[in-house]
Amino acid sequence: MNSFFNLIRWPNMVIVILTQYVFYNYVFLQIQGLSLQMNEVEFAFILFNTLLITLSGYVINDYFDFGTDLINKKRSGLKDYPLSKKSLKILYICLSIVHVWVQSPV
Repeated sequence: MNSFFNLIRWPNMVIVILTQYVFYNYVFLQIQGLSLQMNEVEFAFILFNTLLITLSGYVINDYFDFGTDLINKKRSGLKDYPLSKKSLKILYICLSIVHVWVQSPV
């Protein structure tokens, strides 16, 4: 489970969530006094899509850096790597499909 959290880089994901939330609530709504045509549910979908895009970017990065990471991080072999290249590719495709599905209008 720990390797999964390393794969998704959870501190970066928290920063993405906080940045979008603070920007939405304090810059758009309170400081500027702008009236947005977006409610909280639509904002949640945008935030979720941003997280999916970010996560899929991390996954595809791990896919292409697989061999380099094995050399540079001094791992003793594939058993120390959290996911195989095939699993990373499947995860990336699944995340991309979910992103397109969530993004498409209902």
